[in-house]
Amino acid sequence: MDPGGETVTRLRHDIGEDFASHSAPDHRTVIDHHERLARGEEGPLFTRPKSLGEIVAKNATETVDHDTERSNRQAARYLHDREDLGDHPRFAAEAIKQAGAKGIGEVRDLVAKLFQNNPERGDRYAYDVAKQLDPEQRNAFLGSAEAWDNRPFGVPKDNAPPPKKEETESKEQPQELQAGKGTADPVPLDPAQPTDPTPFQAANAEPQADLADSDGGSGGDDTSQEDKEAAKTDGKKAAEDNAQNTPNAPANAKSETEEKPVTKKTPQGTVTVYPIKAEALAARTEPKSGEVGTTFQDKVGGIEVKGEPNHGYGVKLEDNQGGVALGRYQLKRGALIDAGFKDKDGNWTDKARALGVDSEESFLKSPKAQDAAMDAYMTKVDGYIRHLGLDKQHGREFIGVMGTNIEVTQSGLAAAIHRAGQGEVNAYFKHQAEQSWKIDRDPFPANKKELFLAIETRLREFQNVEYRKR
Repeated sequence: MDPGGETVTRLRHDIGEDFASHSAPDHRTVIDHHERLARGEEGPLFTRPKSLGEIVAKNATETVDHDTERSNRQAARYLHDREDLGDHPRFAAEAIKQAGAKGIGEVRDLVAKLFQNNPERGDRYAYDVAKQLDPEQRNAFLGSAEAWDNRPFGVPKDNAPPPKKEETESKEQPQELQAGKGTADPVPLDPAQPTDPTPFQAANAEPQADLADSDGGSGGDDTSQEDKEAAKTDGKKAAEDNAQNTPNAPANAKSETEEKPVTKKTPQGTVTVYPIKAEALAARTEPKSGEVGTTFQDKVGGIEVKGEPNHGYGVKLEDNQGGVALGRYQLKRGALIDAGFKDKDGNWTDKARALGVDSEESFLKSPKAQDAAMDAYMTKVDGYIRHLGLDKQHGREFIGVMGTNIEVTQSGLAAAIHRAGQGEVNAYFKHQAEQSWKIDRDPFPANKKELFLAIETRLREFQNVEYRKR
């Protein structure tokens, strides 16, 4: 091999830094190493640690729901027969980032199924997932920090340094909000993982502010500068009103007027959680805060604001692109216009005022108004589905890009439009038709991959959900 050739040059570039401080073992040490291994003894060289697939499979003790278990069985069979794992490990890592502990349980279950039938494939899959996680997430996925070792193999142990320490960012927000892109609802692993990328989002891949259509179907955010300034004014006025109302209150009083919005930074943007009076929630029969219900609106709300207090009704997200999503269902400007709660100029309408809403804050503090807005918005979505002819897709069954079965239903279509907008959902179906619904071909265009994956996740996760009934 030419020391100055292309192969050696590339190796120096790719791994030179990792091996820069190590000396190669001489041939006698290598022979001694293998002779010791043959005798069942420990050799003098640093070698590959125990199978990550085996480690993850042994830690797969969490109970996953029936749909996830079935989806993972299908995905394991699909991956078992494929030469290339493709993007699947990346989607699995995204599900963990999006869904936290739930995503870890789902991905572990998949690794265990894959490892059982193909240990080598299961080991590679676990490694490909783990390397894409930050140290804290990786340790949780593998069960310990000791399972992951990034030291170069083949160097003498007396020349191998301790494992590299990796920096982790301080994460004060709940794990569900520590995701990168996606809603991700978390998600059982399937084509569309990011598990809808979650949880204010699993899994199974969604940016939080984009969960609700911001422009009646465009998926974008056309919030005007006037609206953004008005939002700031609303918040400032609320703070001033609050300050005026509290001076004479006892120091230890726990009145609602003393509570102030809590703001925190997340990867998706700035999240502000407004307090809500107990009586405003009294009439609700929602699941416990953070849980995903079995009906359509419960499931949407549980995914969007998982883990937040008061079922997420008080949550406001200002995303990194300047968009604003409000409440349990993370409704954006376009959705509120579709619902009839705002006019085309972004002003609150008489319909909203009839429910006591004339500002973002009053909307966030009114579960009743938010439920009404979501109902009205979904009625508009039903019209989009009929107008675009998407209802003709009802009953279509196909295999998603990760090998799981999906049936198109009204719930799935509505949830997908809530996530991405009717225009993008229509584009997804057109693309699939052009591909003859074949997964062997390049599945999604590069500039649409994440969005189409999220749409497909919603189609899968909502396919069996009873539509629009609480």
